Amino acid sequence: MYERFIARQPILDEKLKLAGYELLFRAQDDNRAGASRTATSQLILSSTMLFDWNALVDGASAHVNFGAEEVMNGAALLLPKEQTVIEIPPTLNFNEELIAGIKNLRLSGYRAALDGYAGQAIPETVLRCMNFVKVDFREVGEAEQAEMKTLLAKYEAKLIAKKVETWKEFEQAKNLGYSYFQGHFFLEPKILKRREVPGTEAHCMELLRLVHQKPMNIAQVEALLKQEPSLLYKLLRFLNSPLKARPVEVRSVHSAIALLGDDEFRRWASLVAVMTPAADKPNELIRTGLTRAFFCEALARVKTQGATPFEYFMVGLFSVMNALMDRPLADIMAELPVNGKVRAALSGKSNELRYALDAAVAFELGKWEEFTAAMEGLEFDEQRAPECQMQANRCVKELQI
Repeated sequence: MYERFIARQPILDEKLKLAGYELLFRAQDDNRAGASRTATSQLILSSTMLFDWNALVDGASAHVNFGAEEVMNGAALLLPKEQTVIEIPPTLNFNEELIAGIKNLRLSGYRAALDGYAGQAIPETVLRCMNFVKVDFREVGEAEQAEMKTLLAKYEAKLIAKKVETWKEFEQAKNLGYSYFQGHFFLEPKILKRREVPGTEAHCMELLRLVHQKPMNIAQVEALLKQEPSLLYKLLRFLNSPLKARPVEVRSVHSAIALLGDDEFRRWASLVAVMTPAADKPNELIRTGLTRAFFCEALARVKTQGATPFEYFMVGLFSVMNALMDRPLADIMAELPVNGKVRAALSGKSNELRYALDAAVAFELGKWEEFTAAMEGLEFDEQRAPECQMQANRCVKELQI
């Protein structure tokens, strides 16, 4: 039985490419992130022994919070140095022993970040060891940030803006000279107004409408896919992906639906129709939507009673549609024949699907009290959640998003 929970928050560069993840830990009996004195040690043990490290970070860098004890006791040496950034709070007592520990980690090949810097008096020897300096964008005023940038200019550390929640704040942080950005701005729509819908997006919305009708009109689906070769290509690629047992020969859309079954075809069509218009979006936004979808679906498969796994999958996937299409979610939902439970969950009304979505979002943010409340609403043993999250991470990785 899993007794450890690890969330990950993405850190993006100015081109919105994934630069790394901050890993957040929670012990089974404590909802506060990092509340335990041994939180970092437990995270290291969990990420290297209970969890699949490669699935957890998927080739990116992992930012891990360290206290003075972990800096000095060699705990970091269990983590791969090429992928690990040691985050150190500026509130520590930087005595000679701690500074020597930081230097030893840097000499061993690890990178270091000063996490939560707000102009505190930090020894120059420490600042010279830092590859990154993380600033709470909402807690530190613009004038103070400019002063800190000037102060840090003589060092090689790159600035990371954390808690960036809107596109406006992202642009402000870029203008202030930040190199990396951590927050949930990329999950928000850039433009909340109706715009002309390009051809591919129109076909995707039509595909969503067709596959959510019951019974599904296969002839209409086939005719639509013939108009959009990219969708047909993605269907063939999915049928021959690592998620399927073996390569198959598909002679028609009708045969593809027969091979997959109606529900599995609806699942694929929903996935590809939501994700295809997102070519100009951050990959992390797509990964977030897919991870939520597969996580919710995994909860449903373990829970076994209530709504179908496909309904859980849809709620997780559709939760990012407003950001993917830069339109209000209510407007998008009005165009789709989704059932009442899904529509209610996406509009914020409490039901089992909404609890699952809330659990997925709270898990990804490391908001453990909210996560526990959502799992209680779902009447689901939260100890099973890390298993569902790892399964979701594997599914996303196999789709090569």
